[in-house]
Amino acid sequence: MWRTIFALYFAIPAFTAGDQITESATMPNFITSDVGRTWLELLMKREGFKNDVDVERVTSMSFSPFDPPGVNFGSNRTRVEMTLLLKSCETVNTSVLVVDFPDSILRKKQLHASGLFDRDINVYERILPKMNDFLFNRSNYAKRMWTKAIDLRRPLRLVLNNVENNGYKRKDKTKGLNMEHCKVAVEDLAKFHALSAVLESQGEINVEDFDLSLSQRNAKQIGDWYGKVYKEFANSIRATWGPEWKSAAQQIDEKAKTITEDYLKLLKRDDSKFNALLNGDFTINNLFFNYGCSQEESPPKSSKVINFQNAFWNSPALDLQLFLNTSPEPEIIMDDSRRDKIITYYASQLRAFSELYGLKEKIVTVEDIKSEMSRTELVGFSKAMNDLSGMYLKPEDAPYTEQFIIDALKNKEIRIDSKGMFHPRFIEVMKKLVTRAQTIGII
Repeated sequence: MWRTIFALYFAIPAFTAGDQITESATMPNFITSDVGRTWLELLMKREGFKNDVDVERVTSMSFSPFDPPGVNFGSNRTRVEMTLLLKSCETVNTSVLVVDFPDSILRKKQLHASGLFDRDINVYERILPKMNDFLFNRSNYAKRMWTKAIDLRRPLRLVLNNVENNGYKRKDKTKGLNMEHCKVAVEDLAKFHALSAVLESQGEINVEDFDLSLSQRNAKQIGDWYGKVYKEFANSIRATWGPEWKSAAQQIDEKAKTITEDYLKLLKRDDSKFNALLNGDFTINNLFFNYGCSQEESPPKSSKVINFQNAFWNSPALDLQLFLNTSPEPEIIMDDSRRDKIITYYASQLRAFSELYGLKEKIVTVEDIKSEMSRTELVGFSKAMNDLSGMYLKPEDAPYTEQFIIDALKNKEIRIDSKGMFHPRFIEVMKKLVTRAQTIGII
């Protein structure tokens, strides 16, 4: 949760009293307007033409929020369900996902300044089609981690195929992912990473387009965000964990003094090592799973992600650290042996896909990935501290809402809401992770 707020925090200083924007000003919602509906119908006719399907008209259109509260703050995502009348007189039900700016003018200006939309569109426009072509030319029609972009309107809007059309579903973020879901997710991630490395080696990806992460690009504006998180976490330890954890709270407080600098150093890319295009948001909130013809309780067949707003070129360990420390079941997050199984499985799949797709240089080994995971442990620990308090809260209890962000923009600051740090599951997991951090010497 906080990772999402952190991603927006940097833009707040950009607003000054001279901006001449009415605090309550909003723009009309384009998608639900008559013009927006006409535009969507035209898109469906165009998409039908591409697929040799003659669409006569859209006979019904309904709109609903795609995300539950407290999940996504980088855009406004709307599910649009439509009934298409074909020229054959058949009717077809379909759905698209419209990703655009929120209605608030303040939020629109903030997100435009952040570059999040440009990065998202760059991936859908410049990278994923090349991956599709690469796989098609090799007659590899198996699962892909991404969905199809139906329309791109830089920098305002993306229209995507709704992954729900193909049976993909969210999992409950408060429960996390079991081992079967974790393995499917990291296998698909390994395929994505391998494809990007191969395309880059062939000159098909310009690394400069994805040179830095959001936090690296905006380090000055962000300031000491993680320092504030660490201090708030130390305060929550003193308040609820008991006297035996007093020394741990002190260690966290001491680390707060250098964490932002230490964190950014770990994000500095080493071009002598294997790097890939990272999703940058590889968490349960951005993952959807398909079960084929089986029930949802059965092992998943594949996974997809939608959001590429923080995609950047760096060590794949950073995607894996984010995932391992935020998205599995608490029992997996707290168990080093099961974490190691996921890392080993990912590394073996990355090597297999790299060799399958013809990567000539920097073929990674399991040992290489484990070495990178060890180097970036502080990133993973910080992600857990930053995200898990929000993960374990029910959507209706989420401390951060769209209105919260708008109010923060007006006041030019975001305060940290520590409510989730007092959640019993957060405390249980973090006790284990703090002990682990002490053992491996990162705090």
